[in-house]
Amino acid sequence: MTAETVVEPMLPISVVAKTLDVGRHYVQNRIDAGELAVVELGTNLRSKKRIPASSLAAFIKARTFGGAAS
Repeated sequence: MTAETVVEPMLPISVVAKTLDVGRHYVQNRIDAGELAVVELGTNLRSKKRIPASSLAAFIKARTFGGAAS
């Protein structure tokens, strides 16, 4: 049996910030705090960071209270 790798959408910090209606620094702080997973593409200081869509969804779900959301 072979394992199939599922590749999910990877979102840049700017898109995550816009989705949450916050600044890029807020998103970076959540990454630094370990609250958002990040994939680093590159090894230099200017490497690109991407947040897996599932990490953003889990972040939002963990902070959703009340109403019909579960």
